[in-house]
Amino acid sequence: MRKDLQEARGEHERRLLQAGIPLYPTWRGRTQIVKDIQNAVGRLRDEGSVVTVAGRLRARREHGASLFVDVCDASGKIQVLFQRSRLRDAYELLSALDLGDILAVTGTVMTTQAGETTVEAGSWTLLTKARSPLPNSWAGLTDVEARARQRELDLIANPETRGIHEMRSALIQSLRRYCLDAGFLEVETPILTKSTPEGARD
Repeated sequence: MRKDLQEARGEHERRLLQAGIPLYPTWRGRTQIVKDIQNAVGRLRDEGSVVTVAGRLRARREHGASLFVDVCDASGKIQVLFQRSRLRDAYELLSALDLGDILAVTGTVMTTQAGETTVEAGSWTLLTKARSPLPNSWAGLTDVEARARQRELDLIANPETRGIHEMRSALIQSLRRYCLDAGFLEVETPILTKSTPEGARD
């Protein structure tokens, strides 16, 4: 990782700590996942419902006194709008957030003129500070060895990899449920292979 990126993230951490914001708090407050908000956007918008979403910061776009960011959870991506006039001091600390950070946002649901579902933030909470930058969002993580050795980065950077793992997980759960319903007992059976150390084989 480039030294200047590391130093910038370290400075962001210090700013947040000086403002009394913990970098890794204990928190349970999400009310909806992104997919549920997108599926019910009309009702949530018309009722003026307040929602709380949580996810990883993947992109940011500044427009004067407003900041648009993309927040992603396991179900999808949603746009969040932060406005200086509404957040005041909390808006200034947004500059200490980096791509990869995980945050929670509480606000109302709206639709932009471009038709994009957006949460207009009334408050935000940092859940986890990312100490290292994410792989390039356009190129993804292409190095085969890095993808195998750093599976967590592969899952973050490559949506197709995450889709494969979600499919695999669903298949295993379905097979396990079928076998349990049929009365099978699940057990773990250790297997000895030629690669096992001699002492362990004995």
